[in-house]
Amino acid sequence: MNDLIYQLGGHKEEIVMYTDTDSVYIKNKYFKRLDGGLDSKGNKLMSNELGAFKNDYGEGKYIENFISLGPKIKYSMLNSGKEIFTWKGMCGRKLTK
Repeated sequence: MNDLIYQLGGHKEEIVMYTDTDSVYIKNKYFKRLDGGLDSKGNKLMSNELGAFKNDYGEGKYIENFISLGPKIKYSMLNSGKEIFTWKGMCGRKLTK
């Protein structure tokens, strides 16, 4: 994960919005910096290979609004209008407005 943050310039400016064990949420304007980037071992940062990063939401989709209340509690609204609310321990339950 440190390779990713360094590759993006995260050691110089605020780029990372949220990080977890196996994921990192970055501002959309920095996402294109990953394409073609390599880690310190020469592996692609972006691919479907184990250990690489990918866009879990699909090609052309990105988060427009993001809120995190703490570890494992987050809300995302995609540019498609889809809303995703993740709260560890709330599996299978639907929250309504």
